[in-house]
Amino acid sequence: DNALLSPLVYYGLEDGSITGFYKAAETSIGYYREPGNSGYAADDPLMEKHLKSCIDGSGSQVDCLLSPGNQYIQCIEDCKLKLCPDEDSQADCQSTDEECLMKQKWCPQYTIATLTEEEDQSEKRGYIPLTNYCHDMNGRFTQEEGMAVKVYTPSTYDLSRVVDPDGQSTVHQLSTCYHSDGTTPVNRTLSGEYAFCGGKDCDNTFAGGYSSYEYDPRYRPWYIQTKDLQKPIWMDPFIFFGSDGKGIVMGITVTQPIYDAVDGKNVFAGVLAVDYRFEDIANFLIDSYKDTTTSVAIFEDKEPYHIIALSTGTPSTLAVLSADPTQPCPESGDAECQPVRLKMSDLADKQPSDVILSKAMQKHKDQNFPAELITVRESKSVGSDFYLSQSVAYEQKGAANLRWRVIINSPNEISNSDSIEVGNPLFGVIFAVGLMGFA
Repeated sequence: DNALLSPLVYYGLEDGSITGFYKAAETSIGYYREPGNSGYAADDPLMEKHLKSCIDGSGSQVDCLLSPGNQYIQCIEDCKLKLCPDEDSQADCQSTDEECLMKQKWCPQYTIATLTEEEDQSEKRGYIPLTNYCHDMNGRFTQEEGMAVKVYTPSTYDLSRVVDPDGQSTVHQLSTCYHSDGTTPVNRTLSGEYAFCGGKDCDNTFAGGYSSYEYDPRYRPWYIQTKDLQKPIWMDPFIFFGSDGKGIVMGITVTQPIYDAVDGKNVFAGVLAVDYRFEDIANFLIDSYKDTTTSVAIFEDKEPYHIIALSTGTPSTLAVLSADPTQPCPESGDAECQPVRLKMSDLADKQPSDVILSKAMQKHKDQNFPAELITVRESKSVGSDFYLSQSVAYEQKGAANLRWRVIINSPNEISNSDSIEVGNPLFGVIFAVGLMGFA
């Protein structure tokens, strides 16, 4: 049931739809966006079902209207298919070269437009919202009284592991689904011919939907880069959408393009994405080493060696005031804050186990990260404890842009091997990190 082995999986498609689940603190949120393009004329009667599907914090209906600066998809020649921009697709294939032709992919053509002040004043444009939903213990969207998952054990996300055949769970607390104001129960019955129910007229598309906002996966970085490269990608660490700068949700996303076969062509259909939150990786390390004297650090294998996760409990990211990054973000108030990622060198003034990790990292670096064990003293004092430390690089094969390094420190009396074998504490770390990739 470890969180590291239960990443968040979702997908966005070229029709603009997206669905998945998201962990926030100790609660779980489902989300869904209907297919279609935003930027439609607000007075278009065919789009009224989307225009009227937004709500405010108390659940009252509001029009889904774009604001100046918002983006939207604008088709080129009705989103006509064209060879994708990646190297394989742009190859000059001969008509008889089947191998070359099979590597080519076709992409719908569109641009990402931005609504200007002048355009907004001349014509109001609407958007198709992404809706956040309450869900029950089986992951179904619900607004049934007392059936929405309110609190769950953070390290347990795979519902099938914890819900017994009778529908009972020992790790979930159930409640009624409320709108964002926290007091108004959700009771939505908006009807229309929605894709959610196969294009038929229905009134349950937004049942359990407690908030809505403007979002389209096609102009998010994880989607755009995957479409451009047409291969799996490990994104650089970033703040996940919806983070507010105080409750920082820093993580990393790996993506995989997905395709449809259309008239013998490989047509790009969308992106499958998997999110790993740094705090989940840290929780894995903390749980694994809480009863030991071993400490572990995972960090980026490039300058300035930003931290991914630590077994010591020290966070890898801090929230600071945007106006004065030297000051921590206050827990209350409306101050604007921003995240700052810690480097391995920043551990030099933290708790003792962090200091040892920082010293070990510097010594490994000075020796060009040798494969052999090195020794690290707690201090220069005579008789001070010393540790054996090993460093291993981890690079995800078959996917771009991921290279991390793992350092493990163990007191000398429990470290008697100069290699990583089954049973060695570091073996477990490498094995778990390896599970993060696609098979």
